[in-house]
Amino acid sequence: MTDNKIESNSTGKAPVHTLIFPDYFEDEGWIYESKGYFADITLHFADKIYELMFYDPVRLSQEINGELQRQIFFLERNLIVIPAVTRQHMEQAVAQLIAHRRITELLPMPPQA
Repeated sequence: MTDNKIESNSTGKAPVHTLIFPDYFEDEGWIYESKGYFADITLHFADKIYELMFYDPVRLSQEINGELQRQIFFLERNLIVIPAVTRQHMEQAVAQLIAHRRITELLPMPPQA
């Protein structure tokens, strides 16, 4: 796994978070950008772990339409929509979620005993 520790704002007072990409992402990131979807990523922040899912708008629209043909609703946990599924956009989105205190809108994984 590859760790990225990113300060979430320039004041130096923001908590540090760790966004963990799988090792294969460095070589295969372009595949996920073309697919418009990536979900094998975790965020460690404030003693909590979040499993995140990123979509670009086009792929999300396709996913929603397909799901609505199968059932009456569409729901995904910790779904974040970004312009393109790139490492840079994922990192920026997470940093902004933290900086704007919107991280509380995500659901952390249950604590392990």
